Amino acid sequence: MDPQTAWTNLLDAYVATDWDAALEAAEALRMWIDRGGFPPTTCTDRTMNAGWHRAITLAACRFIIREAQINGLNG
Repeated sequence: MDPQTAWTNLLDAYVATDWDAALEAAEALRMWIDRGGFPPTTCTDRTMNAGWHRAITLAACRFIIREAQINGLNG
């Protein structure tokens, strides 16, 4: 798993309102982090630590999963 690529895919899919792709990336990232994987870099501020990136990633994944459900997908 490349969490940075998954993060980029999640963001691109969200912007494109491609809920299938967004949901797939969100679920993969959430599972990756839940299993102890390192988070993607979510912002370019180098003072932010891994805990920040983990929290932002998980919040974004929850948001995407909820939005996908609202838009009629199974999450």
